[in-house]
Amino acid sequence: AVSDERPVSTQSTWGGKKKDKVSPGQLRNSGDYILYILATKFASTHGVLWPYLFEVILPAKYTDAVGTVCRVLSYLARFKRKADDKTYWVQWELEVNLPDRSEVLPRLFVLLNVPLLKPRYGEYICSCLHAIGPVLDERLGELFRDNFPVLGKYLQEKTTEEINEKWAGMVLRLWKETVALLAGDTDLIEKIGVALFKQFKSYQDNYLKETCLIFFGQVLMFCRRKEWIQPQLNKFVEIADKTTIDRLRAARGAWGLPPRLI
Repeated sequence: AVSDERPVSTQSTWGGKKKDKVSPGQLRNSGDYILYILATKFASTHGVLWPYLFEVILPAKYTDAVGTVCRVLSYLARFKRKADDKTYWVQWELEVNLPDRSEVLPRLFVLLNVPLLKPRYGEYICSCLHAIGPVLDERLGELFRDNFPVLGKYLQEKTTEEINEKWAGMVLRLWKETVALLAGDTDLIEKIGVALFKQFKSYQDNYLKETCLIFFGQVLMFCRRKEWIQPQLNKFVEIADKTTIDRLRAARGAWGLPPRLI
């Protein structure tokens, strides 16, 4: 997504009059609108957009666009679910170009911690997770249906100050419940932990890095293979700066980890 708000000069004229300048922000908004119109008005595009829009969620360069992508994915998921379309159930393992569901889930939860990054950014992510919960894992369907409408409404009704004060705690509680539901699937839990590590490296924003650490800690608390924990912590220590390492050490008690691990 284009983030530079400086105007783009247009030298072409019509009828002898110079056209108004168009900013990259206006171009981006137009692109967002066109994508949504394609999804909602032209069903023939659904086979292209679903599930391949999931490919746009992971790359760091598309972070600003994730809200718009989630808006469209939410619409497509609800449309397919209502029509009892079997393609609603994404075959993650068979679609070789798609990110793994273990990567999509933590990525959206982490970005949900910056709900005001763009207009309605957090609302669109909430709407998407509400609609695709069972697609990510059938065990998440009821939890996401019950909670994400509440979170989305909170963003609509509360002030910026109220959101900044309480939002992170609300998202963290839901992340804990999510990981707890998946705790019986050792392979999936470990994949989520690995995904958080990969995504941690891609973030430039310290707040998102810290969020990754906090979410990773919840994964550790529900990981059944203790021999898996130490190598993952070592990887974080290898790439982390001193501040991050201090956070890891400060958090180990809350995660229920013995001091020798970090």
